[in-house]
Amino acid sequence: AQRPASDLERDVELVHAELIGDSGGVFKADATIQFDIGVRVRSNVPGFRISFSISSYDGRPVGGAFSDHLPALQTGEEATFRFAVENVPLAPGRYQCDLATASGDNLTGYRAFDIVTDVLDFEVAPPQSEDGVLGYWEPSWGVIRLPPPRVTRC
Repeated sequence: AQRPASDLERDVELVHAELIGDSGGVFKADATIQFDIGVRVRSNVPGFRISFSISSYDGRPVGGAFSDHLPALQTGEEATFRFAVENVPLAPGRYQCDLATASGDNLTGYRAFDIVTDVLDFEVAPPQSEDGVLGYWEPSWGVIRLPPPRVTRC
């Protein structure tokens, strides 16, 4: 893990992160990806958000999201928050997360408090058919398994 932005004052500091529900760092295909994020408040802020972004292990960005606004905590207070990201159709492979605390988001304006990169390494297993056969995914098809299209005859 790294803190690439050394100029941040870390008003809401990221102090720990842990995968939940994985099996040795491996999630089943289409499983809910869960993790706990611990923060420590070093300076009064009126509230904050926690954001995450997922990258493939070779560094290609896959996607990210911001939490809802979280209420203010007292200076010196520590808290742990559970993230649950559902219906992420990641292709089989290795991934990592970047985490941040901030005020605002991509729609309201964004001011980062703390950023930690290259944390929460995990792997997504290939999907299985109903009879247990492991699926295959060609890397050139991308890192997202889109749902099957609806195809109708015109």
